[in-house]
Amino acid sequence: MFGRWFGQRDWCCEAFRALHEARYDRDLFVFVRPPGWAMNCPAPTFWLAFRSVRYQDRTRPVQGLPPDRPLTISTSRRILRCPWCGVELERHYQKQWEKLFDPAIFQEFELPVTNECNKQEQDDLH
Repeated sequence: MFGRWFGQRDWCCEAFRALHEARYDRDLFVFVRPPGWAMNCPAPTFWLAFRSVRYQDRTRPVQGLPPDRPLTISTSRRILRCPWCGVELERHYQKQWEKLFDPAIFQEFELPVTNECNKQEQDDLH
């Protein structure tokens, strides 16, 4: 999908490209949140996420589980560097992050507006 906007050299590495393109699958993927999504978060942020149910199936009821069993459908964690090649993501994608932004994924993984940006950064540094 992003091939027409994003050249091969624009990606930090092939693994990051593949994980970004997997964002609608039941799998591990990466996505970007725009600047200003949280207080004190002036730059885009990059996230590693996992979804156990395909994007298009996320509203369907889960069959066969007892109602008192918790089930994690999806989760995400902020990343500062590419897990595969180590590039600093904010710096590498600073002028082209908008090409990676997907409003549907942003909405699916929307967080309440807090100081999460700074808190997560501190957690990642320790």
